[in-house]
Amino acid sequence: MLTDYHVHSKYSFDSEAEIDKIIESAINKGIGKIAITDHFDPYEKDRTYEVYDRLACKEEIFLAKEKYRGKIDIIYGIELGQVHTYEKECTDLLNKMGYEFIICSLHNLRGDLDLYYLEYTQDNYKTYMDNYMSELLETANFHDYDVLAHLDLPKRYVKPFAFDILDYPVILDKVLKTAIEKGRGIELNLSGLRQGLGEPLPKIEVLKRYKELGGEIITLGSDAHYPGHVGANLEDGFEILKEAGFKYFTVYENRKPQFIKI
Repeated sequence: MLTDYHVHSKYSFDSEAEIDKIIESAINKGIGKIAITDHFDPYEKDRTYEVYDRLACKEEIFLAKEKYRGKIDIIYGIELGQVHTYEKECTDLLNKMGYEFIICSLHNLRGDLDLYYLEYTQDNYKTYMDNYMSELLETANFHDYDVLAHLDLPKRYVKPFAFDILDYPVILDKVLKTAIEKGRGIELNLSGLRQGLGEPLPKIEVLKRYKELGGEIITLGSDAHYPGHVGANLEDGFEILKEAGFKYFTVYENRKPQFIKI
C-alpha cells in the first residue's frame, strides 16, 4: 500500500494547493491513504505568517472524505510547530479539533525566526545548531503527538555550512529514546530526495539507530506543498526503510498506529 502521511494544502501558510487537487493527484498515483497535515505554527508579532483557518480546513477535509470515499482514505491531520514554546496554544487546539494524526515539528528556535530565514555565519552557526538540538529534545517531550517530523531539518537551510545530527549522539539518543518510551514514532520525510539533498530527513544512519534502540513506529511522508509532489519518492522510502532494517511501516487510524509489511 502506498501512503503519504505528510501533505500540506492551501491552509498552510506556505502552500496554495487545493485539497481536491491533492486528493486527485494521490488517487492517480495509486495512493491508498493520505494525511493532510497543515501547519499550526503559532506566531509572534514579528512573524511573517498567521495561524491557519482550522475550522475551514476541517470542514473541507471531511467533505473530501465523503466525496472520495471508496477511492482513498483521507486522514485529518496536523503539523504542530514549536510545541515547546507554545504548549498552551497547541494543547488548546488539540483539545478542540479532534485530529486523527499529529505530527510534531521544530521550525523556529525559541523567540527567533524560522530556520529558513536565519542568516548563518561562522560565528553563530554552532550556537544555532546547539539550540536546535536542545529544543528538539524539548519537542520530543511534548505530551501529545504521534510522530516527530524531519529530525535533521536544518540541513535543508544551513548552506554554506553542513549540519549532521550524528554530531550530537547523546542528545539524538535522548530524543529517540523519549519518543520510544512515550509510544511515539518518527517520520521518514522524503522531501530531501527531491530537493537536492541526496538523502531523506532524517538520514538512514538515524533510522538505523532508532531501530537499534527499539523504535518501530515510522511513517512515510512527502512533505508535499504542491499536488504534483504528493507521493514523491515513496518507493525510494520503502527501499531506505528496508536498508535500515525495518520490515514494516506505520499508518494511523484515529491516533492508533497500524503496521503494514513493506
